[in-house]
Amino acid sequence: MKSMLLLLVIGLASAPGMLAQNTAPAADKPFVAEYYYKAKWGYADEFLQLFKKNHYPVLKKEIEMGRLLKVWVDQPRYHTTEDGRWDYRVTIVFKNAQIANDDFDSSAIIKQLYPEQESYKKEEQKQEAKQQAAVAATAVARAQSFTAMATADDEPVTVEEALETSLQERIVTLWPNKFIASKWKTTPFGDYDNHKDKIKEMVLDATVNVADRLGISLPKDVEVNLQQQIDFGTTPDDALPLMRDAIG
Repeated sequence: MKSMLLLLVIGLASAPGMLAQNTAPAADKPFVAEYYYKAKWGYADEFLQLFKKNHYPVLKKEIEMGRLLKVWVDQPRYHTTEDGRWDYRVTIVFKNAQIANDDFDSSAIIKQLYPEQESYKKEEQKQEAKQQAAVAATAVARAQSFTAMATADDEPVTVEEALETSLQERIVTLWPNKFIASKWKTTPFGDYDNHKDKIKEMVLDATVNVADRLGISLPKDVEVNLQQQIDFGTTPDDALPLMRDAIG
């Protein structure tokens, strides 16, 4: 890889070493790599915005090409010490280990997506400046079987965004005449329907939809626990963290 994916180059450089320590994965098995990024204090939001603008579209193109199966971004839910702090974890599911470690040149994709190369390079430099100099990224790569749906849809980057979209879509579908875009996240579920079981099933369905796309199977006790926490007075703002905890 070249400079257009500089953030990911740092992580990929260590992936072959990880492979050498594990049993060689089957050629047809997806290969999952996690990349941890640490932004300078106060710049985490801008770092993510630049990632979405300049890096995610490139990865999306690789999904369309069949090289990647899935890409998403997570943020830590809890604070930690400075030496262990990270702001974003980018998970990339490659089609297989060979593709994960090939010398793929994305320059043609970059030029196609960003014809104004001068502006693109300036934003790349800006994003680099948002990273901590000493510990820019740490990669953990592992070979494993991963059930993920190959998709080129224009989907959210983070799990939180995916859950929000999934929940919103179901509310709009079930109660189109009661949905108010400016208030939907603070509207209690009881304002939509007086059937508690229907509300609980809707929240679970929205959660399972995202979990399935990530290749995660929710245990039955987790599903039951999630539904037990949903009531008429629960709002989407209340439900979304519970949904995120259910996915893990």
